[in-house]
Amino acid sequence: MHSLNDKSVNIEMAKYASQKITNSELKTYDNKWGHLFWQGEESKKPIKDLMGFLMNKKPYIKVKEIIAACGIL
Repeated sequence: MHSLNDKSVNIEMAKYASQKITNSELKTYDNKWGHLFWQGEESKKPIKDLMGFLMNKKPYIKVKEIIAACGIL
């Protein structure tokens, strides 16, 4: 996951990591918060995408419980 407006971490780092991490998927977001794409109304899409990605991986991860424990839901 990477914001196209991230001024802290270059998109090339995300691309490199995606190539090196088995079963990874690089998702990019065009949000106004840049590196802090978990902020504001625009955070719903990245959170939904992350939950979907994790729920489709084995072993099954109790995503809603993890996110609730982090105070996101």
